[in-house]
Amino acid sequence: MAPLVRRSLATQRRITFRNGSQLQFKSAHEPENLRGAGLDYLVVDEAANVDEQAYFSCLRPALSDRLGRAVLISTPKGRNWFYRLYLKGQDPEEGDYASWRFPTWTNPHIDEGEQASALEVPDHIYRQEYEAAFLEDEATVFRNVRESVSSALRGPEPGRRYAFGLDLGRANDFTVLVGLEVETGRMVFFERFRTAGYAVQKERILRPVRRYGARLVMDSTGVGEPIFDDFRAGGVDVRGYHFTEGSKRRLVENLIVEMEAGRVGLADVGVLIGELESFRYKMNRSGRVSYEGPSGGHDDCVMALALAVWGRKRESTRPARVLATSPRPLFPSADKRIF
Repeated sequence: MAPLVRRSLATQRRITFRNGSQLQFKSAHEPENLRGAGLDYLVVDEAANVDEQAYFSCLRPALSDRLGRAVLISTPKGRNWFYRLYLKGQDPEEGDYASWRFPTWTNPHIDEGEQASALEVPDHIYRQEYEAAFLEDEATVFRNVRESVSSALRGPEPGRRYAFGLDLGRANDFTVLVGLEVETGRMVFFERFRTAGYAVQKERILRPVRRYGARLVMDSTGVGEPIFDDFRAGGVDVRGYHFTEGSKRRLVENLIVEMEAGRVGLADVGVLIGELESFRYKMNRSGRVSYEGPSGGHDDCVMALALAVWGRKRESTRPARVLATSPRPLFPSADKRIF
């Protein structure tokens, strides 16, 4: 029996079969490269990540020449053009379209224990990545914020461990310091201020950190790096968190998970509650999620809380320290570490 494949050209990513038909593989990163001869059949994988114009200007017209058919496969990425075509497939009046949605758990090869483990991710990511839900392109991140208010600000207690998060103010932003009790996740300290003098800021930051015997986690990016170095040189138990697009996303998603699991007890601080309730995620055209405060608003309180929660998880195995009020450095120097 003659082989089915007549010729295979790896450099052109093309397979020619014995009957003259061809199978070709292309990337959608350069849409103009998708133009060419008419198509009998088109399969687009991860279609929601493909630029809308790449499909409608380059791929869809190629189907018209031969009355070709198309299968578009993808994890949802917001409510973009892929979502609109999905809706057409759900409309009985759109006879040329059909669509289906299959959550991960319909796959019989997925381990049963994985479904429980997957619940550790933030709810909106779980719904998109596992339940194949089409999320809004922009929506609030933290749900039931006011139900998380379960503690009051309080002073340090002997034998307790504390983790503080610091978001340094830049330009018109505020400097915010948030303290959590490590064992319970209860919020015990909050301060928000805006002042130009670094010496004043430093004193307002270090006084409560020393009073609580806390580990401090702070943004060590850009202008934060020399301040971090100054704190470390002064004997403060400080850890730096280097902000990038990816690391900020991980920081926020960790806060989402901890709050949804009920492991953070907020104090009734109005400005913090307001920022949490207005904090949003956005889905860009490539399907990547980003997080930010409302347009024209602030997210300093959210980020300080997120840093404190991050520090709390990494502080949980360290023994408690003796509290003191001495003005001299209380803690041994800490190595600079980027989580």
